[in-house]
Amino acid sequence: MTVLPISFNAGWTYSQFGGNNIFDPTAQQMERIPVTLPHDATIHETRTADASGGTSKGYYPSRDYDYFKSFDVPEGWMDKRVFLRFEGVYMNARVFVNGDYAGGRANGYAEFAVPLNDFLRYGASNEIKVSVQTGEDSRWYAGAGLYREVSLFVADPLHIDMDGFVLDTLAADEQVASVQSKLTVVNDGVRTRAITVEIELKDADGNVACRDTQKLTMRALTAETIYARLYVKQPRLWSPDAPNLYTATAKLVEDGEIVDEDVIETFGLRVLTLDNVRGLAVNGKTVKLYGGCIHHDNGVIGAATIERAEDRRAQLMRQAGYNALRSAHHPMSRAMLRACDRHGLLVMDELTDMWNISKTRRDFGASFEAEWRADVESMVRKDLNHPCVVMYSMGNEIPESGSPAGAAIYRRLAALTRSLDGTRYITAGLNNLLAGDAMQQIMQSAGEGQGGGINDIMGGDLGDVMAKMSMHPLVVAATNESYESMDICGYNYAADRYLHDCAKFTNWITVGSETFPKDLAYNWKIVMEDPGAIGDFVWTSWDYLGEAGIGRDHYAKGEQAGFGQNPFPWRIAWDADFDITGVRTPQGFYREIVVGHRSAPYVAMQTPATYDMEPKITAWSWPGTVSSWNWPGYEGKPIRIDVYGRGDEAELIVNGESLGRKPLPKETTPEGLAFKATFDAVYAPGRVEAVVYEDGRETGRACVATAGAPTQAEVTVDRERICANERDLAYVDVWLKDADGNVNRGAARTVTVTVEGAGVLQGLGSGDPCSDEDFFADSCQTFFGHAQAVIRPTGVGKIHVIVSCEGCETVLRTIEAE
Repeated sequence: MTVLPISFNAGWTYSQFGGNNIFDPTAQQMERIPVTLPHDATIHETRTADASGGTSKGYYPSRDYDYFKSFDVPEGWMDKRVFLRFEGVYMNARVFVNGDYAGGRANGYAEFAVPLNDFLRYGASNEIKVSVQTGEDSRWYAGAGLYREVSLFVADPLHIDMDGFVLDTLAADEQVASVQSKLTVVNDGVRTRAITVEIELKDADGNVACRDTQKLTMRALTAETIYARLYVKQPRLWSPDAPNLYTATAKLVEDGEIVDEDVIETFGLRVLTLDNVRGLAVNGKTVKLYGGCIHHDNGVIGAATIERAEDRRAQLMRQAGYNALRSAHHPMSRAMLRACDRHGLLVMDELTDMWNISKTRRDFGASFEAEWRADVESMVRKDLNHPCVVMYSMGNEIPESGSPAGAAIYRRLAALTRSLDGTRYITAGLNNLLAGDAMQQIMQSAGEGQGGGINDIMGGDLGDVMAKMSMHPLVVAATNESYESMDICGYNYAADRYLHDCAKFTNWITVGSETFPKDLAYNWKIVMEDPGAIGDFVWTSWDYLGEAGIGRDHYAKGEQAGFGQNPFPWRIAWDADFDITGVRTPQGFYREIVVGHRSAPYVAMQTPATYDMEPKITAWSWPGTVSSWNWPGYEGKPIRIDVYGRGDEAELIVNGESLGRKPLPKETTPEGLAFKATFDAVYAPGRVEAVVYEDGRETGRACVATAGAPTQAEVTVDRERICANERDLAYVDVWLKDADGNVNRGAARTVTVTVEGAGVLQGLGSGDPCSDEDFFADSCQTFFGHAQAVIRPTGVGKIHVIVSCEGCETVLRTIEAE
């Protein structure tokens, strides 16, 4: 739109909504607090047991907020075209310019632009006000406010349309790549303009890979789309294993001066194909999607979509072997798309969690019919130039999916999506429990009667129910019409349909769009053996706020685990391969072993306090384990130890004594998980070793030893030099260690963090799913020996982070913001 967008993230204030009653002298007297965007207002609220969102929102309250920003508008802008782009405002956003309504969007995940010219005061100060309203509007923690970036565009009347520069790789191999450039140019001025259009691609080293120049005469008050065919010799192709990127620039030049310029930061040369012989292929090579579902929050900093937070999540998941992410259940942020481009993660981008039938009282189901076209367009336009995006999901667990009317909506959504982007594939995450009238018939015929809300039925033996119901003839018949509108059939918790449908419907391609952690071995075997099954997306890869305790495992007698059963202060789902701070969980290591990414075994201990109790779990639960041999007070007591490994059998050695060998089954059965052996032992401090054997030969070994009392806090910073802007962060991890440097995961201490200099404490906490601490406080308890502080720069200079911990020496770490 202009010579690069202008960041509009600094200089904001916000307050709780104070009312607009002009007859009330106390109205709008709420304190305005300075903030830098992206900003999540909800994470700074204190949680309460009576919060209206309950477990869904992690007991955070729902509030309405106003955001304000004043800025000067030069008189020279009078002849310009001025826009604001909001990448995400949660939710029911209304934008006012100098008191006048200028635009808005109900959907809290959809991008939207607001033209400002009709409302601006030129040569004067102007005020932007953004009002947001939240309530019982989400099944998970969504946050509130301007949680994604805001950009200002100031353009000449002759300009490149917003998101109007698109590149598409038509063909690519090691010798040459053919790229089509599509550029939409707008001239809303009153005179004809003669310009030159320049398109250029540069590789990661800054070398020009190809260039094109065209003459263009633009008549007044017209828009035109021009195309160019570009060829890149000896291209560096993009793939998950080699995410090579190019930078593309489009310029409009008039009389030697650049009138407008647009830049694609992360463009990759890659070609997708899909069939029932090779499955999904990138540049002709079959790729099986080892995927995870993620929500949009970033742990202790809440829903604030800060570039470094998104990049760190993507980086850690890629290092753990993931090659794909599903954005659940919302369009992925631009920041996370850039991160997935850089790290080689394929993306299923998802439109929404509901259509016209709401899932919570005040979600944006009420606005779906009015906004769905704009929502589809904003998602696709945002994604077009990102090589990571391979498919679009039209929705998650949509109640209308089992009806002919719902199938018609799928077709409309798919048709619009394909008209905007014919290079990627259409899918959706269908949950067979929500197959409209078919499920009601099945429930009634089984004598089950009417159920409660969606979240109310998610618990107990739900996994078994889903497996059986997915194959019911009424369900298959009810969902077929919806599936037939898709390129890839997305199955939520319906793995039994993979082989059935691929055999019966020979033109169908399937993906596990959402799966239980315990089902990976079964699912992955199908994925690897059947070309029509292209991948698996576990729920979830990264833990998240809200849906508190969906994966809770506990041992209190007389209780049932599940949605709505987890009392305050539960806050976190507790169902993932990473906790909210990025620490790997036993579940994550297990998955890495199952898919063959890890050769060494992993040892996880169940707490001895629950040895003789029966666990109360949900379908998403993982046994309550931790890789620790620190259980003070339980000396001489029995304890269970799990060994995960790939091989024929596992041996456990406790304090030098072998407890024998046990088989490592290759398949999951009602008796236990595949690739897991469980041993009974007696706890005594010392050392535990696990050895895995294949054909009688040792193939891997792991050790867990008892750590001494914590005497030091190891404080590590992910990067000692960061950029002094609102997009960067520094992650400071604190681990409790003994005198020999061993982590004591059984210890809990209070950690206090003070930040001085050119930075602020953005968030502080741990992966504890039911801590009652606030993430905006300056102290917290460690969880399994760990805590994390997130530091945000405020300018150029040194940031001093001072960490104190009871029983340990105070530690100073210095970060350079430059």
